Amino acid sequence: MLNQWVTAQECVGVSCFPGHDVNIRRHLEKLVANQPELRRKRAGSKALEFHISALPVAARAELLLKSGQVETSQGIIEIVRPQTESLDYGRQELWQRWDSASDAQRQLAGKWHPVVMLADELINSGVTAKTAFQTAARQFQVSAASLRDKYYQVQKYAKSDWVAVLIDKRGGSKHEAKKVEF
Repeated sequence: MLNQWVTAQECVGVSCFPGHDVNIRRHLEKLVANQPELRRKRAGSKALEFHISALPVAARAELLLKSGQVETSQGIIEIVRPQTESLDYGRQELWQRWDSASDAQRQLAGKWHPVVMLADELINSGVTAKTAFQTAARQFQVSAASLRDKYYQVQKYAKSDWVAVLIDKRGGSKHEAKKVEF
C-alpha cells in the first residue's frame, strides 16, 4: 500500500510537477499553505512530507498507479495484475503451432511482430490507439485495420509469445500429407 505521505523527492517525474525536487517542494508547500496538518517532518530525516490528499488529482493518480493502486469512490484499491505463472494459456500449444507452421507463415508472423510491438509501445507511451495503429502501419507499410486486429489478438498473451500467436492458423503445415496410391 502506498504510504499516505510523500516527499518532494518521491514526486520527481510526476507529470504535473516541476522537474527538480526543490521546485517540487516549493510547489507542495504552496498547496498546503493554509493546511499545516497536511505537512510534517519525516521521522529520522530532514525531509518534509506532504499528505497525498494535498496533491492535485492527476499527481495523486499517477503516484497511486506507480504503486499498483487506483483511487475510486470506494477508496484506494489495489490493482490485481496476473502473474506470469497464471498466464499458462497453453504456451506449449502455441509454440507447437509455431514449430509446425510453414516458412511462409513464420515469415508473415515475423513481419507483423515488430509492427505490433511498435503499436504497443506507442499506446503505452500515451498515444491514442487509433493514432498508434495509423503511425505504426504507415511506418511498416501495412494496413492499419489489420494491425488493429492483430494487436487485439495478442493482448491476452505475454509479449514473449506474441510472435507465436501471430501465426496464421489456416492451413500451410510444412508436414506433407500422406498420399494414398490407387
